[in-house]
Amino acid sequence: MKSYSKKQIRRILKNEYIFLKKLVQHNLMQLFELMSLELFSRELIWFTNQDRYAEFANRVVDRDRVLLKSLGEITQWPNDKLGQFLALIDNDLLPRFGFGPEWRDAFITAIATGVPIVPDRNLFIKTTGVQGKQSVVLILSPTASVDDIKEAWPEIKRRQKELWPDFEKINLNKKSYPRLRDFVQFKVAKKNRSNLSMGERYPNLSDYDLRMLPIDGIKKIKKYRIERGVRTKIIIRNRKKNTDIVKDLLGIKNKNALKRKVESLKKAGQRMAKKEGQLSG
Repeated sequence: MKSYSKKQIRRILKNEYIFLKKLVQHNLMQLFELMSLELFSRELIWFTNQDRYAEFANRVVDRDRVLLKSLGEITQWPNDKLGQFLALIDNDLLPRFGFGPEWRDAFITAIATGVPIVPDRNLFIKTTGVQGKQSVVLILSPTASVDDIKEAWPEIKRRQKELWPDFEKINLNKKSYPRLRDFVQFKVAKKNRSNLSMGERYPNLSDYDLRMLPIDGIKKIKKYRIERGVRTKIIIRNRKKNTDIVKDLLGIKNKNALKRKVESLKKAGQRMAKKEGQLSG
């Protein structure tokens, strides 16, 4: 037997009040009585006239038993009558009252036994979508409160875990975003590491040689250097190293700090690649 906190009991009492008030406002008590005569050949005796359920405490204690009895009652209805009644609840009564799906049992128990089992929280949790692309949907009634959501949070988390067992929990601190930004810039720069300027491709050429290079070509530049007595071998780079990329992006000059940052970004890339493999798999 489920036990209820004081907050839940107050909420059940409030919901029962709302439900009965709605029934009176929409003249549904008379409609339910007529339906009971038609389907069960008996008058519908409301709980206020029943000794057992005259007290709210007893209605709370017997919630599960009344619900099971009500479900047993309606399964005896002809299929067409049962379908019409459930359609009436889903398509007319719930929208008319502004109620969510969690109020469905209140109508079923009211017509079947005369004891409405109202919800103990004013929200509805369901899973929608096709297998592999599902989502957890939270439907809030107009009377939903923060307490409803807090109490339902363990169930919401359980459903999330079932749908996305490998989802990575994100912990954000003041360094998280700058680190991710650095990694994104590093990854983009790595793709463009071969897109070098003249100065980057020939780092030890003089300014004069760099200006003449597009005109004369590298062979003539080598010849002119020899004629000028320059014996230093020309360095030709076809792509940037990781250290060059990080140095350009972040301006780090210290060799040890630069090395540590490169290793950090490489490890971040490995973690990202591992997660990407899990998703694609």
